[in-house]
Amino acid sequence: MRSTGPKNRYFYLVIVAMVVTVIELGSFMVLQLVLVPRGYVYKPKLVQTSTSYAEYQQQSLAPGGLGVDGAALHSSPSGETKPLTEPSNVSVCVSLYGDSFTADSRWGETIAAIFGCHVANYGVPGFGIDQALMRFEAVSNDTADVVVLSFFSEDIARHVTRNFDVWVYQPSHFGASVFAPKARYILGLNGELQHLPAQIMTFSEFEAAVRDPAQHIEHDYLAAGGASGLPIWRCPWTFTLARVFSHWKVRAKLAGLPWYGQLFLAGHPSQALEISTRIVERFVDVAQRRGKRSVIQLLPSILDFRHYSKSQTWPYQPLIDALASRDIEVHNLGEEMLEKINIEQACKLFDTGESSGLDDCGGHFSDLGYEILARHTAARIGAL
Repeated sequence: MRSTGPKNRYFYLVIVAMVVTVIELGSFMVLQLVLVPRGYVYKPKLVQTSTSYAEYQQQSLAPGGLGVDGAALHSSPSGETKPLTEPSNVSVCVSLYGDSFTADSRWGETIAAIFGCHVANYGVPGFGIDQALMRFEAVSNDTADVVVLSFFSEDIARHVTRNFDVWVYQPSHFGASVFAPKARYILGLNGELQHLPAQIMTFSEFEAAVRDPAQHIEHDYLAAGGASGLPIWRCPWTFTLARVFSHWKVRAKLAGLPWYGQLFLAGHPSQALEISTRIVERFVDVAQRRGKRSVIQLLPSILDFRHYSKSQTWPYQPLIDALASRDIEVHNLGEEMLEKINIEQACKLFDTGESSGLDDCGGHFSDLGYEILARHTAARIGAL
């Protein structure tokens, strides 16, 4: 039996090297031309300087994180809306808590007109329901008899991160951001909520975090470089390409769910469902201790309608079920909206196009969407 000579071994090594090079080059091109522009790979780039970073860090910390919450809005029965600077001096019948969907003045103005009373709006753009709870606990002088917490479905992703807007929308801009502008909750050993304040770092620590976020950002399920976050732009490119398929948004897409859909599943590694359940439960408990009645609502995105159209199930149904097991009623606005329109007309519920900055159907609610939401909320309040 003839043994393989040195020349043959050299030949095979050359072939292997060529194949590896071709695969690496192909992976590089796919990453560079397709996946990086679409936000599926994180390319570290430090934009902040020590001076600009120090200026940001001097801002005061609001309960929900870095920056200022901003004044609540106050809507009167006459349709006038203005900042609510001294809540204890104004008698309001209803207070609204939530994210940017809540912050829109159209909702509070319609409710104020329906009940003929004053409505306070504590919604904050960019906040999740975790931060809405933090704000509710901080506003001890809220005079409303009824408080409404509205949970926009994709907010569940905000509950497991410190920097939602970066990791979800603009991952390559992390080096230009203010580091960790968000507080969050985690679950303790006994399943109780533990509050984590916004993580503040020195500039040198921030530089290290830009290079490898997951190694330097505490308790952030979405951070690049982590088990489920975006892969970091680095060689070997084939391994980076393979890591793309472990990203949480990609796994959800492969499972036929909205990009945040898997976070609603019980037992998910992020504990997003369990944390969200505890957040809503705590909001209700705080309201009861203050002698207030509460209404909890789930607001659907256009992706929820599309998923329901195909499967006849709502992606956030596990949260509704989990809260029901704790005797907390959650009102699904999606079902209410489908009583007013056909599901094929769901885009009419959203500010699509130039007003939303989106080419596809989406954005915040349209006038029709807010009209249905306000009347739904009023009916729920009236039934208390």
